[in-house]
Amino acid sequence: MLTPVLEKLSEKPDLAIAKVDIDANVELGARHNIQSVPSLLLFKNGELIDRKFGARPGAEIEAWVRSHM
Repeated sequence: MLTPVLEKLSEKPDLAIAKVDIDANVELGARHNIQSVPSLLLFKNGELIDRKFGARPGAEIEAWVRSHM
């Protein structure tokens, strides 16, 4: 459901999107306290600056990302 929105956002040259399988990367999921899927973590300059959990409308995700750019 989020894939089309994230693919659209990934077209921006100053934004990188990474999709992680937390079942295969348990340590990474634990490090970032992932308890539900989908979970969106937003990093800026290597620092976690915000997170959202659960499915969200595309417009909300786009606005959220843009608000941190």
